[in-house]
Amino acid sequence: MARPSTIVLFHSAYGLRPAVHTAAERLRAAGHEVHLPDLYEG
Repeated sequence: MARPSTIVLFHSAYGLRPAVHTAAERLRAAGHEVHLPDLYEG
């Protein structure tokens, strides 16, 4: 079994959209630690 990774997902110019959160949840469900920085802070 592969070791879990720490992943940082950066959003597009449109900001943190639902698809980014969905991708993060899929990676978390696979056992990875995922960070989603909000570069526009809301």
